[in-house]
Amino acid sequence: MRRRRHHTRPLREVYAELNVSHFNGRLPEAGKGEEIFYGDLTPPERRRVMVRRVGVHRLFGTRGLRDGRGGHCDGLFFTPRGLRGARILVLALGGEPERRTLLHEMAHAAVWFAGHRGERHGPRFVAELERLATLGEAWAAESAAHYREHPD
Repeated sequence: MRRRRHHTRPLREVYAELNVSHFNGRLPEAGKGEEIFYGDLTPPERRRVMVRRVGVHRLFGTRGLRDGRGGHCDGLFFTPRGLRGARILVLALGGEPERRTLLHEMAHAAVWFAGHRGERHGPRFVAELERLATLGEAWAAESAAHYREHPD
């Protein structure tokens, strides 16, 4: 029998709170599952981001999501393309690890929506993590130091 983790709140609600508290509301709103998420062909005021938890696939064990480069990770930010909107997927880790992963992916979104396309863990992303660290996210300072030394 499969056990499901109990999540007290939808991830889009956590995203909405973090968008206000950590990003001053500059990221697009999180849409609901039944909405159509229009991408970069839609005016910015009508864009939405799909934010959702995903389970760990049995074949991958605890290695996480495939990152498209042969590795695995706990979250992914997909940029909008054409009519397909932006997406943030986060492994259903629960608690603080899930929150950190969501903030990490929101940092990617902040860099992308600020017009810096094509940057993964480069200088603008590091600067975004350092900004999060000034808001009390100690893990972000450690991540920024890592990506400053090992950008990709």
